[in-house]
Amino acid sequence: ENKKHMKRCIDAYHFVLQSLDTETALAVANEAPDEHEAADAYDAMMRILRDRGVVTQMNLVVRLLKLKGEDGTDPLVVMRQQAQLATKLAATGCTLPDPLLKALVLFALPPSLQHLMTKYIDAEETPGTPMTLTTLKTRLTTQFQVAAAGDDAPVTPAHSAGNHPPTTT
Repeated sequence: ENKKHMKRCIDAYHFVLQSLDTETALAVANEAPDEHEAADAYDAMMRILRDRGVVTQMNLVVRLLKLKGEDGTDPLVVMRQQAQLATKLAATGCTLPDPLLKALVLFALPPSLQHLMTKYIDAEETPGTPMTLTTLKTRLTTQFQVAAAGDDAPVTPAHSAGNHPPTTT
């Protein structure tokens, strides 16, 4: 019975080892080369996988912090990249709070749009209620689209809903 259990542990160890990427599998095999010590191999594997998760989180955060728009490029591209990285980060178990994500969106604006940071950094949704990340992104998106269309009309909450003010001819 003990031999059967040991064989199942070894089989499970090899199965998991084969499912890992090459770099991680080599790290696990080097850390716990004796497959007959199934408990030690499992512990080593879990420690390495946990460490890899932390490394992945750090890499995603660094990439998120480095994102910065450049003058002449579409700022919405950076906002989409930020959203993708934040989603990947959340999938690793690390969810950034909305105030931090709002700050990252504003700090990533290209130099020519830095004045918007001042406008929106302390903006309120309603008096006494800070603006949500969703509202900030909607307002910035609308503002960028209006600017791209060459419309100098101020962006208002009505614009954010897709309604444009009447034009005079």
